[in-house]
Amino acid sequence: MDMNGMAVFVAVAETGSITAAGKQLNLPKATISRRLKAYEDDINATLFRRSTRALSLTDIGQRHFQRVSGLVHEAEEALTQVREDQTLPSGLIRISTSMVFGETFLAPVIWHLAKAHPALRFELVLGDELVDIVKEGIDFAIRLGQPEDSELIGQTLGSASQVLVATPECVEGATPPKTIADLDAFPTIVTSARRNHWSFADGNVYRCRWSIAAGSINASLGACLQGLGVCAVPARMARPHIERGTLVPVLKENPLRDVPIVLLYPRLRHRSAITKVLLEALRASLKQSFEG
Repeated sequence: MDMNGMAVFVAVAETGSITAAGKQLNLPKATISRRLKAYEDDINATLFRRSTRALSLTDIGQRHFQRVSGLVHEAEEALTQVREDQTLPSGLIRISTSMVFGETFLAPVIWHLAKAHPALRFELVLGDELVDIVKEGIDFAIRLGQPEDSELIGQTLGSASQVLVATPECVEGATPPKTIADLDAFPTIVTSARRNHWSFADGNVYRCRWSIAAGSINASLGACLQGLGVCAVPARMARPHIERGTLVPVLKENPLRDVPIVLLYPRLRHRSAITKVLLEALRASLKQSFEG
C-alpha cells in the first residue's frame, strides 16, 4: 500500500490545491504532483478533475477520500505519539482563549507548566473574538460553550456556573422578575451582539433585547455595576459583589445552565505528549477555580 501517495491525495483533497498541499507536507510542488499521479496510476483511478484554474474531486475520488482520510490521520497521530513518547515535550505552543479566562485561569497554569517543562515555549493569544484555529496556527483553544467546529477535537475540562445579576437600584421600583418572561421589563447587557441569548437549567432560552453589547465579560460586569441592566456573569466573578451588596441575584429560583469549558485542538494534536500534560494541568486547576 502506497501510504505516501495516500497521504498526498488526502492533503490535496483537504487543501484544494497541489501548492497548498506542498506547504502542508513541506514538499515541493513537483513532488506532490508526481506522487499524486503515481498513486492514481497505482489504484487505476482518476481522483481529481484538473483544469488550469481548479482541482476538484471526481465522484470516485470523493468516495475514496471518505474511506481513507481517517486512515491517514490515524497513521499521522500514531507516528506523532511514538515520536513524542520518546522525547520530552518541546517547541512552541500557541493557546487561544478569552481575555478574562486567559488572565485569571489559563496564565497561572501555563506559568507552572513553563517551569516544569523548560523546553516548551508558550504564546498566549488572548481576545474575546473567536479565532480560526487552523488558519491562525493555534495549537489549542479554550472556549466556553459547545464548539461548532466539527473538524476539531474537543475535550470537556469541566463547567462554569453563571448567575444573572443587577444592581439593587436597577431592580428598585419595579416588580422583581419571577419568570423568564419578566426580563422583558428590564434592560439587559450581553458580551457580544452575536451571543444574545441566555440558556436556563430548565431548558428555556431567553433572547435578550439588549441595550449594551459590552465586548467582554469584564466590561459587561462593569456596565452592570453602573446600573445599566441585568447581566449574566460567572458565579465566581459575581460572588464578591453579591456579598458586598453592590449586586443582587436575579431569578435565583430559575438558574442559568452551567457552561461547558472545552479544550479544542486539531486532530494532529490528539494523543500527543503535550496534549496529555495540558489536559491534566487544566483539569486539576479547574477543580479549584470554577466550583459554583
